[in-house]
Amino acid sequence: MNDFVSNKRKIIDLSELYKIFNDEIEGMIDEAEAKHLFEDDEKKFFQNDSWTKILKNYDYYPDPDQIR
Repeated sequence: MNDFVSNKRKIIDLSELYKIFNDEIEGMIDEAEAKHLFEDDEKKFFQNDSWTKILKNYDYYPDPDQIR
């Protein structure tokens, strides 16, 4: 994006622009995942999940005969 703005490049082909941006974003995500940067956020998210709290507090296994 900075390349287009700073060099005042004209956008001619939107599908090519989409491909460039998509590739760059996927690369950034892959790089962050390789550095384990999302792990803390994922832990916080799943710790605050209400269903996770419920399942931790209660060992509930439904009776298969009651499920219809």
